[in-house]
Amino acid sequence: EVWREAMGLAKELGVPLHTHLCETELEVKEHRERYGKSPVEWLEELGVFAVPVLAAHCVWVDEKDIDILAAHNVSVAHCPSSNLKLASGIAPVWRMLELGVNVALGTDGAASNNTLDMVREMRLAALLAKARQGDPKAMPAPEALATATRRGAAALGWGRYLGIIEEGYLADLALFSREAPHWTPGHDPLADLVYTASGADVDTLIVGGRILMREGKILTFDEERVKARCRELAERFR
Repeated sequence: EVWREAMGLAKELGVPLHTHLCETELEVKEHRERYGKSPVEWLEELGVFAVPVLAAHCVWVDEKDIDILAAHNVSVAHCPSSNLKLASGIAPVWRMLELGVNVALGTDGAASNNTLDMVREMRLAALLAKARQGDPKAMPAPEALATATRRGAAALGWGRYLGIIEEGYLADLALFSREAPHWTPGHDPLADLVYTASGADVDTLIVGGRILMREGKILTFDEERVKARCRELAERFR
């Protein structure tokens, strides 16, 4: 009943339905014991995939599950740091991409991913895909970047407005400084971005044409004041 109500709301509001799915081995094992099928198969039977769905994690999916996700244009939010910190496993991301699933990149929450750094997530996603597939050519740098940009926009239903630099798209841009030593020698800027950079290298951030950060300085709020307030609040939980 909850799923049907959620589907109805998604249709009414014209938004994707978001859920965690097949995150842990135990979750899938218990679901199969109770229902005789995987969570992916069960949601398909319920008709949940009749609306756009963004499924987080999908670590413990098999080939049949992946085929179902691809057939219904379900997008997957891959959260590699969280999956490692919680010992959930390594998602078969490259296989999902091979079979036509739109895989976007996510960070999950601060409790299971301390930095929430999307640039670091690109590197981790690329490296884990190679290890999982046993193939150093799996998840090359351009595909890793796509999971953090245009594939993410598509997963949110914003693929016509975001995710690429092109006339008619919103000016959401991150400009990186390449002055730090780890960008040297710099013969492949895209590979450097994926394999060596971090969010700390962002010099300027533009959202919808509005400059939010310039030369590493946030322009929209007092960063030091916010950090001080966070430390103050954190003391309550010691």
